[in-house]
Amino acid sequence: MARCNILDDFRNDLARRIARSDGSPAPEPLPISPWLAMALLQKAVRRGRADLALQAGATLLVDAPDRIWRRCGGIAFEDVGIADPEVLGLVAVVLGGKRARVQLGGEWAVASVVVEATAAANKRRAADDLLMSVELRPALAATRQAQAKLSNDNLRGGARGRRCNRAHRAKDKAALRQAQRPQESKKFQAISTRRRN
Repeated sequence: MARCNILDDFRNDLARRIARSDGSPAPEPLPISPWLAMALLQKAVRRGRADLALQAGATLLVDAPDRIWRRCGGIAFEDVGIADPEVLGLVAVVLGGKRARVQLGGEWAVASVVVEATAAANKRRAADDLLMSVELRPALAATRQAQAKLSNDNLRGGARGRRCNRAHRAKDKAALRQAQRPQESKKFQAISTRRRN
């Protein structure tokens, strides 16, 4: 049975888009810092201003090439989100590394297509809003503490809806129970420790 790799579909779609693009050269980099260029890229994409986003992208490719790809990933998942899964897939492909981008036509060819697609995409910040709610809601403090103690395997497995090996589960259950208990006083803890010894 052939295994379907969804990233291959997105890679093929990106290659088609690059082939259809006009291949115009990168605009002149802006005389701004990489930090301002990253901020401009994100704000321009949010507002659908592909022209400004492309200038910011060109600036980043000259001054800080690794940052454009990380910022594109952040923009795709924070600002576009579930509103346009196709754009998320295209960005996931370019995050695969420089070799993948070179095979697709080079850094600027890939960046221009991805930045334009991201700027033109529908936007939905629901995933970012959910993250902020979970991160800041006081009622979820114990759960956040418990999750922080989970093994990486169980965090990944939980995100995929899978259970992990028994040793990790037992350790993680103990951590969850500990985080969910009300804080015991130091005196009570000392008494409990003496009784056990």
